[in-house]
Parts: sequence; structure tokens; C-alpha cells
Amino acid sequence: MKYLTSILTVSTALLFLGAGSTASASPMAMSSMPAIPQTCHPNWHKRWHHSMRPGFNPLMGAVFADLRAIRKLSMLSGDRAELVATYQHILASTQNPILRNYAYLHLARLQLHVSNSHAALATLRKSLDENLVLLNKRRQDRQAPAAK
Repeated sequence: MKYLTSILTVSTALLFLGAGSTASASPMAMSSMPAIPQTCHPNWHKRWHHSMRPGFNPLMGAVFADLRAIRKLSMLSGDRAELVATYQHILASTQNPILRNYAYLHLARLQLHVSNSHAALATLRKSLDENLVLLNKRRQDRQAPAAK
């Protein structure tokens, strides 16, 4: 507590001493300071879009939008079996790792909803195994050109 009080006292004194010195600074000294250059647009964070990312595929967004719509309609109608079949169809028909991860995750959630935790864990473990194989394959592909 004593340390905090001394810090507050010193910072208050510096604040008052600093305020007096800047008020007495000449306008000439203030104008001689270099201006800060503006290197990018002030709202750059609002202009960034995922489509600017390297490797962006606009069709992936359409696929995910379709899957979200199918999931919403299936949940509203109470037809979870149709949704499970859709995710299994995706797993059978694509090798895209992002889409496969999405399907595995949602399939595991559906299996967990029906109190089938063992099937949900098995689904997630299968997804993990696929991701590890893909990761090791990419690592080997990157190291192969370096070895040549």
C-alpha cells in the first residue's frame, strides 16, 4: 500500500510539473516537430475481409452457408437423422480438411445430443487422426525440397 501511495504521489507531481512546461512551450518549438506520417488507411481494420486471405475460395463460403441452412431446417423440423446423413455424405465425398473438420465436429455434436458420447468421442478421434496424418504429410512435403 505504501508503494502504491508513493507511485501516485510521484505521478501526480510529474503531471503538474509536465502541464506547466508544455503550456510554456513556444509555438515555434511545437511546429518544428515532425508530423506523424499516415502509412495506411485509418479504418484498415474495417476494410480487411476474409476474401483478401491467400488461398481464399469463395465456393467454400457457399458450401458452409448451405450446410448452416440445412442444419437450421433439420433442427427446426426435428429430423436429426437427415442431418447425420448429410454430414456422412460430406465425409464420403470430399477431401477438403476444413470441410471435413466442420462435418466431424457437427456430427459429434449430434451424436452427443442423443446421449451417444462414445460415438461422439470416436468421431472426434477419427477427425484428429486424419488431421495428424495430413499435418505429417505436409511437414514431409516441406522438408523434402530442403533435403534435395
